[in-house]
Amino acid sequence: MGIFSGLSNWFSGSSKITSLNYIGNEVDECFNPYYQGYGIDKGYASNTDVFAIINMIKSKAIDVPLLLEKVVGDEVEPVESGEIYDFFQNPNKNKTLKEFNEALVLYYLTTGNSMVETKRMFTQSGKIIDAMNLHYQCTEIETMVDGRMIVPKYYKYQVNGKEDIIFPENMIHSKYMNPTDFGFESCYGLSPLQAGFLTLISSNNLFKADASILKNKGASGVFSNESDVVLTPEQRKNAQSALDKLLAGADKFGKIIQSPVKTKYTQLGMSPADLKILESRIMKKRDLCSIYHVDSSLFNDPANKTFNNRKEAQKSLYTDAVLPLINKVVIDKVWNPILSTWGDESTKYRVKADKSDIDALHQDAKEKSTRDKAVSNIIINTLTAEISDEQKIKALQVSLNITEDEAQNIVRP
Repeated sequence: MGIFSGLSNWFSGSSKITSLNYIGNEVDECFNPYYQGYGIDKGYASNTDVFAIINMIKSKAIDVPLLLEKVVGDEVEPVESGEIYDFFQNPNKNKTLKEFNEALVLYYLTTGNSMVETKRMFTQSGKIIDAMNLHYQCTEIETMVDGRMIVPKYYKYQVNGKEDIIFPENMIHSKYMNPTDFGFESCYGLSPLQAGFLTLISSNNLFKADASILKNKGASGVFSNESDVVLTPEQRKNAQSALDKLLAGADKFGKIIQSPVKTKYTQLGMSPADLKILESRIMKKRDLCSIYHVDSSLFNDPANKTFNNRKEAQKSLYTDAVLPLINKVVIDKVWNPILSTWGDESTKYRVKADKSDIDALHQDAKEKSTRDKAVSNIIINTLTAEISDEQKIKALQVSLNITEDEAQNIVRP
């Protein structure tokens, strides 16, 4: 019997629970409004692939520099000091800008929601002077009907037995659009891991199965002479010692040993079908990568792991995952609305991502510049050489792989 024949019973801990009921229980957890930490507990904190994918996006995102700018009319100047700059570098007393953005991005990617409580000065300007990330698992949305829409009435935040009420005007709630009935009624965003919960369940189960196999693998087989004679404990001990000397050791790996007597070997462990199922983990990894718009070749996927593909994968990591996240959530949804409270009719503050040092985005331009420089050097060296025009034309044809007419246009413009 294969190891996967009773997989659902092994996971559930009860022989009475069927695989369909098991998945049903997971669905209930996934979409249960009172279990808001599903994407964190079952994904980021439990699944190696999910952690690696999210952690790569998050790390790249918070490493992209954010430039604070002051806009007066058509004039734009960088802001590198002053009260607003100090606030930007430390949004609250407990976190730096990077730590604040890290929490912002992490909650958004795992749960589909990121919540920031803001506090304003008690002055006419009402500028925001404090911004604090809230733990998604500790936040509950109370809703109300507003015309044809259901909107947040207030947010209830509970930590260590203390409950705070936060009204929408003091909350910045970034979220994935959630077109489900639950999303419409609850005002919660849709987690990418909820959309891919079947993939996540399968991936988690395969990790558990793999760990269980390694833990319980034990001996690899049983060696017998098929005799009815029962060995004494001392005889069995001596036979086992002799067998270990004959078969055990790295130098015997993969070797077939001929026995001088009639024997039988019974292999223990996984069947080929079970092994194939475990190998399907790479397919689940690819599915999880597709949820987050990243290329699986960045995560030890042997398929298409060539230099060119990896270079394109690095570039698409920024264009498809990192920069859209920064622009949509970090800048447009959070920081620009916060900074707008510091401006007035003539002065505005904004933030933008500095992409100038992201090598993956500029690799093509660098390579083109290098090629152009090399071509220029070839042309200059050829034209200044003390050889005939015909020789120069031939030399350019060979060196630059161009036609005779193209070479003539260079030599005799």
